[in-house]
Amino acid sequence: MSVSVQAWHGKKQLSITVNPSEGTIKWGDEKIDPRDVVFVQKSVLGLSVETLEGEMGSKKVVTREVLFENLGDNDSLGEALESIAADKKTVPQIDKLHVILNPFSGTGKSQTKWGVLRRYFDFFKLPYEVHRTMYQLHATEIAAQICAQKEPTNFLCIGGDGITHEVINGIPTNQSPKPTCYILPAGSGNGMARTLGIKTDADAMWTIFNGEPSAVDVFTFVQHQPKDRRTGEVIPTKTKTEKKSFLHLNFGIISDIDFESEFLRCCGATRFPITAVWKILTYPHYRAKITLSVVDYTNTIWKPNMAGKDTSKNLVNTATKEVVIDDDFVLISVSNVSSISEGMCLNPFAHINSGLLDVTVALRSEISRFKLIDLFNRAETTEIATAPYVQHFCATSFKIEPKTDSAYKGKFDLDGEWVTYGDASMGVLPGELSLVTPHSD
Repeated sequence: MSVSVQAWHGKKQLSITVNPSEGTIKWGDEKIDPRDVVFVQKSVLGLSVETLEGEMGSKKVVTREVLFENLGDNDSLGEALESIAADKKTVPQIDKLHVILNPFSGTGKSQTKWGVLRRYFDFFKLPYEVHRTMYQLHATEIAAQICAQKEPTNFLCIGGDGITHEVINGIPTNQSPKPTCYILPAGSGNGMARTLGIKTDADAMWTIFNGEPSAVDVFTFVQHQPKDRRTGEVIPTKTKTEKKSFLHLNFGIISDIDFESEFLRCCGATRFPITAVWKILTYPHYRAKITLSVVDYTNTIWKPNMAGKDTSKNLVNTATKEVVIDDDFVLISVSNVSSISEGMCLNPFAHINSGLLDVTVALRSEISRFKLIDLFNRAETTEIATAPYVQHFCATSFKIEPKTDSAYKGKFDLDGEWVTYGDASMGVLPGELSLVTPHSD
């Protein structure tokens, strides 16, 4: 059994044929040149093909993903899965999997993607239970109820980064046995997936079936006397906010772009650059005071890391020094990952298991509108690391005190969630989260 898709080579249309039973990908016209045959592992779950679509003069690049679900009837699917199962590493040895699915995620594709993946789980007879979230923080409630049973369990988070954030906040600190989390990204940003190099559904499914558990740091986020996120007034019924984060805390222009682009959520990740143009024109700045316990990395070789798994950052000295900055900021980002979303690499030195907070700041006095445009261009790669108007720190703790009298009050973006306003402090729980990631080799 095989599946074909159409692609363009210049002005010429080609047929690309995938045959999972043979483990081949072929392309060409009626006659297949032997040089136009690529042999792939039979355990491949799918592939992505970039094609040009549209009328002449308005063509655009469209990515077409071919997954084995598209092979047609159940017999052909079974044939493909048998070839996958031949490689024993592709069959995960897991306890019961709790699938937590957000049907309202940014791209609205969560249920479709689960429909594909479910067929693999059924084929391998892997136990699972599906939970669909119906409201904000529902995933936190579900995860807490499951963890209260104190049984070995695993979570598969399908949706944007927000669904994983909610699940992590439902898992008690030092839970034993520690649950393992899998991710199938279906949101607008997908920061953790981007950092791990998971760019397509095929990448994600391959990681689920053939990845390895990794110890990932979790940040603590604490606010005393939290304030209403819209009005800035103290919430009299709430004396403290405590949350956990696995991605980032953003304050300033980046968080404004995230939340002010909500009305464009139907556009997927495109909503971010559209809103960024408007924010650059308005050129906002945010008054705040930050205090960091900075680690000395003198004489350490720093290498920007897109995969997020390099743990080569060895401490020269475990001693810290206090750094205080009280100024007008354009952005403040505290991160556990290099990329907070597609095309937004703010913390190229961040590592998911370094045990540190990676902090990037830009002061208004050092960045003009033109440089702000340059910053967003650099953020598409690791080049932001060399930008002279950006400061990077590695810290064991972080505190921020926003000034409410600033013209732009700012918003707190914690893993993509708009949280309460006010003074906040952060720390690190090293290796607190067990997350399945692609093999390091």
